[in-house]
Amino acid sequence: MGRSEVYRNFRYYGFVLDSQRLEVSIIGVGVMGECLLHAITKLTGGRASIAIADLDSDRTMKLKNRYRCQVLSSLEAARQAHNIFVVVKPQDSDWLLEEIGSVISKNQRVISFVAGKHSASIERYFNEGVPVLRVMPNTPMSVGIGASAISAGKYASNDDVKAVEELLKASGKTIVVDESLQDAVTATSGYRRATPRLW
Repeated sequence: MGRSEVYRNFRYYGFVLDSQRLEVSIIGVGVMGECLLHAITKLTGGRASIAIADLDSDRTMKLKNRYRCQVLSSLEAARQAHNIFVVVKPQDSDWLLEEIGSVISKNQRVISFVAGKHSASIERYFNEGVPVLRVMPNTPMSVGIGASAISAGKYASNDDVKAVEELLKASGKTIVVDESLQDAVTATSGYRRATPRLW
């Protein structure tokens, strides 16, 4: 896919490049979070506005210098971004979602990489109508040759799913499955959860 086609697809799904709007935030920039940061930066040619948030301030400063992204608090990253990636360990997800839930609107979308946490469990932290999508990556995503299974939550539309597919293209292949089949995909398709430090 050429760069011009990428930009056309981005515009169709509501992405805004070359603007002041914060397009993407990644909350949790351990190994997988940095993989996402690298992939999205590469895909957009550095033209999308991206912010990161993490408890490790030394790491966020290093990534800021490496990728020319913004560093924000988790609350501000969630408040400002159109696409919010939550890439934290399961044990850290509840307090984080509790913190950011009230500032997210149905005009944003939340993409969860939290292992084992179903979209319905995430949606309960947000106002009604907020699109939530669940992504399960396999380990090779960290080198750009992996695959990610995407499932839509109750309020996520087909365009939300397509938008997430666009964002994940540079990290490998994507497959869209019903959330009830996520475990089956893991068992039958060679998927293995990527479980490095995420937060």
